[in-house]
Amino acid sequence: MLSNPATLYKLATTAVENVTPSESLTNPLTLVQIALAIKNVPFDEIVFVQYPVAEDPYDANRVVPDGEAAQQLWDALAANKPLKLTSDASASGGVVVAEPDPTATPAETPAPSATPTPGQTTPADDAIELPSTITGSTAAQETCSNGNQRGRG
Repeated sequence: MLSNPATLYKLATTAVENVTPSESLTNPLTLVQIALAIKNVPFDEIVFVQYPVAEDPYDANRVVPDGEAAQQLWDALAANKPLKLTSDASASGGVVVAEPDPTATPAETPAPSATPTPGQTTPADDAIELPSTITGSTAAQETCSNGNQRGRG
């Protein structure tokens, strides 16, 4: 899908019509450009993180930013290196990681673009490990929303 510009434009237009994006993402062509720029990035190298929060000390039904963990996230992003998650994707309770069906035929995965030579570093070698208080997942993980489960036990 990411290699077909017409399909990308239709998908981007649909996304813009159904979400409230930031001002810079209201143009479907911008979304197409982003998709084309990342189309060859392996899914396990695309990391989605949840902004770190803590329970509001004044209202258990609200959250507040976790300043210390947030600073660690900003520092990791400023370093402009790959991010490595150390927490379970479902740790926050917001998503459930779907386990692959062992009887299903796996989809073809593209071969790595290049094999590192001895002494050459790979993106994983330079990765910054995020603290377990910063939850997230990679694009390679199949996740489903867990709905509004906060406070349910």
